[in-house]
Amino acid sequence: TQSTGRMVSFCTRRFKSLFKKDLSLYPRAIRRLRTACERTKRILSNYYEATIVIDSLCNDIDFYMQITREEFVDLNSDLFNHTITLVEKVLFRAGLDKREIHDVLLVGGSTRISIIQHLLKEFFQGKVPINIPQVKLELVVLQYEQLSSVEAYGTTI
Repeated sequence: TQSTGRMVSFCTRRFKSLFKKDLSLYPRAIRRLRTACERTKRILSNYYEATIVIDSLCNDIDFYMQITREEFVDLNSDLFNHTITLVEKVLFRAGLDKREIHDVLLVGGSTRISIIQHLLKEFFQGKVPINIPQVKLELVVLQYEQLSSVEAYGTTI
């Protein structure tokens, strides 16, 4: 995701300032850093601080860096705020007002990021977003499809 890419860039700049090495010249190091950043992003969904530790990231140099949830949000604030713009567009295209929405279901990795949940809760006037795994979403869609095909007398069309 874009937020992971920004965290990778942030760490790459930090590495370069500390060790005078350009990680972009080392694809394997970037892959390992991206994996660590993905993991760190998940940790920051539940905790206020996380530590990235990668042994021998590049030329036998160990990389260690702490990052706070606040720093992560600062790196990506424009992306997170853009989420609300996208929701507004979807509602507009569907001809709905946000007051007509009863439940807010979130699916996908980035939806676990607390600032996204907070922004959506604010936008939907206090409705708490429900984060569900992809499998459960598919079950909800199937149930909806079954219920929407039932007529008033309980017969299926």
